[in-house]
Amino acid sequence: MSNINPYAYTPAAPNPFAEQVAVPTGPQVTMWRKGNVLVMFKHAPIPKEICILSNQPATRTLKRNLTWHPPLVYLALLANLIIYAVIAMIMQKKAVIDIPLTEEWYKRRQTRMLIAWSIALLGVVAFIAGVANANSDIVGFLILAGIVMVLGAAVYGIVGCRLVVPQRIDDNYVWLKGVHPDYLNRLPPWPYNP
Repeated sequence: MSNINPYAYTPAAPNPFAEQVAVPTGPQVTMWRKGNVLVMFKHAPIPKEICILSNQPATRTLKRNLTWHPPLVYLALLANLIIYAVIAMIMQKKAVIDIPLTEEWYKRRQTRMLIAWSIALLGVVAFIAGVANANSDIVGFLILAGIVMVLGAAVYGIVGCRLVVPQRIDDNYVWLKGVHPDYLNRLPPWPYNP
């Protein structure tokens, strides 16, 4: 019996980036590209030498807990927020990945987090100032401004600080959006249909 895996990826031509790439090729491949999406085994590590956001040498890694649920679950919002939360928790899939980053991307994320927390803190101060000055003409404005600032900071923090977005997670694979196109070009194509 032969030990050759007929389903293993074999490159059609030599890879010009082979010297620079920390991404494995051959039968041990754990990551692929599917259009502008990175597909990887759920428990496989991402090589730590190259930043997946800039395609430059990485200096740090950041552990991220990813969750995903089928988009149809959002229809439960039409019924009730609590029903949506329960269904989303039941249907969600999770993955934990270590994202390799350059110092620039790491600092960019830190800056965005600082901005989000600063806006949220100012919103809390504005809300408290509005409540404390109950006899003032600007009470309603301060309270409303405080609420808007806190909600805006939460949205900015969630959207601005995320690095990659799970397009899909199942029991075996993770599909990630937001990966640099040159990084994806180093990977073999996704060999399956789904």
